[in-house]
Amino acid sequence: MFSSLSSRSLRCSVHLRSPACRATFRTSPLRRFPRVNERNPQITGEHLSHRLESRTPSFKEELLKDDPTYDMKTFMRSLNKPKIGRQILFATTGMCLSFILAAVFSEEDTEHWKEALESAKGWSLTGMSVSSEDMRRARQFSLAKKLQNNVKKLQDALAPLPKMISNFFVWTYAQVATSYLNASEGGRLAWQIGALNAAVWVAWQIPRLHPVMAARFMHHPLSGRATTLLTSMFSHQSLVHLAFNTIALTSFGSASGHFLAQRQAQNPDGTLESTPRYHLLAVFISAGLFSGLVSHVVAARIHFPRIIKHLSSTTKNASNSSSGRFFSTPRPPNDILPSLGASGGVYALVTMTALAYKDAEVSMFFLPLSIPIQWGVGGMVALDVLGIIRGWRMFDHWAHLGGAAFGAIYWKYGPSFWDALRADYEDEDEDVKLKNS
Repeated sequence: MFSSLSSRSLRCSVHLRSPACRATFRTSPLRRFPRVNERNPQITGEHLSHRLESRTPSFKEELLKDDPTYDMKTFMRSLNKPKIGRQILFATTGMCLSFILAAVFSEEDTEHWKEALESAKGWSLTGMSVSSEDMRRARQFSLAKKLQNNVKKLQDALAPLPKMISNFFVWTYAQVATSYLNASEGGRLAWQIGALNAAVWVAWQIPRLHPVMAARFMHHPLSGRATTLLTSMFSHQSLVHLAFNTIALTSFGSASGHFLAQRQAQNPDGTLESTPRYHLLAVFISAGLFSGLVSHVVAARIHFPRIIKHLSSTTKNASNSSSGRFFSTPRPPNDILPSLGASGGVYALVTMTALAYKDAEVSMFFLPLSIPIQWGVGGMVALDVLGIIRGWRMFDHWAHLGGAAFGAIYWKYGPSFWDALRADYEDEDEDVKLKNS
C-alpha cells in the first residue's frame, strides 16, 4: 500500500503538469479546491461545481442565487419579515376597548351625579331637570372641598415641624391645588398623564432599570412585541422631550376637552355627560396606538425590505467589482430605530383643536409672537413630510403624521361615533334595569 502511494506521488511530482494529476493533487489538507487550471478549465469547472454542491453556500452566494432548480432558499427568502398582524390586532383591540370603557365610565359617572343632584335638598322644588353643566359644576364643587380637606390634613401632618418649613410645604401644595382646580377637565387629565410620564422618566434615570425599560417601554418594530405600542406612549428618556410633550398636552388637551364637551352638548339625542375626561382619554390612547401602528407598519413593510435590498445590491456590486465591472454603490437606507413618547397622541389633539377652532392663534413660548393655529399645524406637518423625504432621524415622523391623521378623522367623525356609542350603552342599561325591576 505504501509503495503504491509513493509511486503515484512520484509520478505526479514528475508529471505535475498532467491534468489528471493536477485535479487530484493537493498541496495542503486545508485546501478545499484544486488550483485553477487556465489551460484546461473543463476539469477545474467540474470539480468546482462538485465542491459548490457539497459545501455550505456563503453569504454572498445566498444573496446572488437565482437558480430556481437549487433546493436551498436564498438568503433574502429565508429572512422572516417583521410581523404586523399581532400589532394590528393589539392596536385595534386597544382602541375598541378604550372607547367602550370610556363609555361605561362616563355613563356610570353621569348616573352618579344625576342621582346626587336630584336627591339634593331643594332641587325638586325648582322643577328643573339636571343638565350636563349642572353636573360639571357639582363635580367642580366636590373637587374644591376635597382639595381643601387635603390642605387641612397636610397642616396636621406637618405640625411637628418648624413653622417656616410647614408653611412652605402647605403654601406650595395650595398653589398647585389652586392651579389644578382652575384647570378644565381636559387640563386636569393632561396633568395626570404628565405625572405618569414623569414617573416613567424617573424610572429611566435608574441604571439598573435600563434593560427593563428598553424592553418594555420602547417599541422596536423588529422585537415582535405589541404591548409596547401602549407603554411607549408614556415613556420619555429625555427631559426636554418630556417637557415639550407635557406643555403641548396641557395646552391642547384642555382645548380638545372643551371641543368634545361642546359637541356632546349639541347631540340630537340629548344624552347627558358629567365630564368629557373619559372620552378625551380614549381619544388620546387610541391616537397613540394608531400613530405607533403606522410607524410600525412603515418600518416592517417599507424600511426593512429596503435594507435587505440594499444588502443584496451591495453584494452584487462587490462581486461585479471583483470581476472588473464597477458600479456606483446605492445610498444605504436608514436603520430601523425604536420609538417612544406621547407625540402621536399630542399631534392628534393639536390637529383636532386646529380644525375645531380655525380662528385661534398659538404662541410659542420660545418666540415672542403669535401665529394662526392652522399655519402652525400646517408647518409642523410639512416639516414631518420633509423629514421623511430627507431621511431625518431625530423624530418619528411617520408617527407624527399618523397622529395628525387620526385627529383630523376624529374631528370629522368622532363626535357622532361617540354619541352613537353612548346611546347604545344607555339603551342596554335601561333594558337591564327593566329586567331587574
